[in-house]
Amino acid sequence: MKTLLFYLSISIFLITVSFVGNFTCWNTTQGYVDNAFEQNMLIIGNADFVDIYQKMLDPLADVGQNQAMLAAAGFTDSSYRVSQEFIEKLSMQRGVVSVDKRFAVFTHVMEVRKTVSEVDRFNKPHYVTYGEYRSTDCLVVGIDPSQQVQGGGMLNTLGTSTLEGGGKAFVGDSLSEVIFQDPYKQDIEIYSDNAAVSSNFDIVNVLTDPLNHGCVVYISVSELHELFSVEGFNFILAKTDGQDNGAVLEITQLASQYGLTVNSLDIVYSGYMASIDKLWLSILPFTLLTVITAIVCLLNCMFISISTRFHDFGIIRAIGAKPNYLTKIVFFENLILILATAPIGITLGITFDLLFLLPNNTLPISYTLYSLTTIISILLIMCTLCTLIIIHLKKTKPTQNPTITNGNCAVINYKTVQ
Repeated sequence: MKTLLFYLSISIFLITVSFVGNFTCWNTTQGYVDNAFEQNMLIIGNADFVDIYQKMLDPLADVGQNQAMLAAAGFTDSSYRVSQEFIEKLSMQRGVVSVDKRFAVFTHVMEVRKTVSEVDRFNKPHYVTYGEYRSTDCLVVGIDPSQQVQGGGMLNTLGTSTLEGGGKAFVGDSLSEVIFQDPYKQDIEIYSDNAAVSSNFDIVNVLTDPLNHGCVVYISVSELHELFSVEGFNFILAKTDGQDNGAVLEITQLASQYGLTVNSLDIVYSGYMASIDKLWLSILPFTLLTVITAIVCLLNCMFISISTRFHDFGIIRAIGAKPNYLTKIVFFENLILILATAPIGITLGITFDLLFLLPNNTLPISYTLYSLTTIISILLIMCTLCTLIIIHLKKTKPTQNPTITNGNCAVINYKTVQ
């Protein structure tokens, strides 16, 4: 019995890992894209820059290709600048709610090794050194801490007021994992184009940002201007009220007069979501195959548990038990087996998915409950199906009624009817 319960638990574990894992991945990927976009957003800038920015938001894009693309872009070139006259006209344009001016560069950054004083568990002070001078190239975005931030992501939630005063930075989660030992106890050093000039910034927050797969740094735009000895902005994020499509057309016409391109992030968002859905739908058959295999194993375990007692069922039938009575026995035995193993298999399956496969998932509680309800429904259907199959294949009935001969009970003969 212990072996049977073990195999039943393993089967339910595999069903849970396959079913919940696939849809958790799907939902997490969609949530990651949702965080990257805000409704009714327009990106305005040089045509090449707009194209690159959209690719940097793509969660399915290759990181190496993105880095090579950014390295060749040269964002400090004057051809990427957005005219101040255009920004002023855009701010007064009909349907524009806010204008977020930004300047982006692709440059070299390095962790700053730092020794800090800490207190151990015995309440004694000691010094700990963090960092190994690791470095990489990443996207650095200058933003105005005094303006309303647009574009989605954690940057909207956190706000940028903490960057006021200078010398402070937000770093993306991927960058913090690549070059930092403990970003909250270290600084980041950002280099200019020729690496002759650099500045240190205190890291005040690590954020989950889809832009460039989280390999990004945000600092005050004035400090970025000073570091690279440039002025102006190379792209704009404009939020519209979304009530009048004619306003977007007017903005597009205005931008074209200054040689700029306008693209709606809503269209980009829809395209990425469609790609994600297509990707996961193509993977779904493999998940279903795994679930079906686990279901067959589960049915086989349940069948073995019941088939060893067909002799007993024959005796019960011989003494007058009705077929419905045997059906109830088989059903409730299967149900008890499932109830005994389902909590273990489902708990282990969900724990494995959330802790090992998807530690940074965005699965809401309601979706988890929906997945659990679906799995439980599958198990109940399997219990009923197994009962029907067993009763259909192994019906038993007595060949003769028991008789008394010379005071002794005759042997009861029965046969299996297919």
